[in-house]
Amino acid sequence: MFGYQPGGWGGPQLLIEGSEPDPGELVADDAAATALGIQIGDQVEVMGRTWTVSGLTTGMTSIINTAVFVRYDDLAPVMGRTATASYILVGTDGDSDGVAARIRSELSGVEVLTRPRFSAEERALVREMSTDLMSIMSIAAFLVGLAVIGLVLYATVLAKLRELGVMKALGLNRLGVTRLVFTQAAWTVTAAVIAAVAITALIAVLVGAVTPDIDIAIAPGSVLRTAIAAVIVGLVGAFVPLQRVLRIDPATVFRRPT
Repeated sequence: MFGYQPGGWGGPQLLIEGSEPDPGELVADDAAATALGIQIGDQVEVMGRTWTVSGLTTGMTSIINTAVFVRYDDLAPVMGRTATASYILVGTDGDSDGVAARIRSELSGVEVLTRPRFSAEERALVREMSTDLMSIMSIAAFLVGLAVIGLVLYATVLAKLRELGVMKALGLNRLGVTRLVFTQAAWTVTAAVIAAVAITALIAVLVGAVTPDIDIAIAPGSVLRTAIAAVIVGLVGAFVPLQRVLRIDPATVFRRPT
């Protein structure tokens, strides 16, 4: 619950509907409002007091909580902290580090954070509170996916052992066999990464529609790291059976089993 002076800093970054709160009113997040069936003009109970919803903002609901905005003069008595503020926002002309240093030198007993540092600390706090388990699950799924890619490539190369042997018998040299196997591995990994990104994007849309408080974002850096790891695992998965292919005697592929 955030208390601020309407028209000043510290309020909702974007109002998508309605207006800033008057006394006794609040601004809620649209995802939370949808989940709770709340509309502008409805009354809700927060912190033991009844408020009227005056507007809706967005992007303020996470997997662990949501946020509402009220006037500072309304929040102070509810919290029992009149003439007290948790945060004081200071504007600068660009030299935020210099202003922060001056405040530290002139005021004692306060913690001064620039916007990037404050954002980083808040993200770290949320990560500690809610995402450790999700990170473990993501890493486990990531490793399982890589193992599947490696095993599929391993099995694919072994399944084509006879065909590759025939190609060797027809004159394909070791370099040609190696190039053929690794080209197949590259195409397989590329198709797997594209399919994974497409499926993840579809899941993100479905999850967002079912549970608006959970936002799944596909980060380009994560896609790149996954692709690199998949290529490495794919090369290893193809390299191991390739050694068996290279040791095949071309004459043996034409023998009938007895």
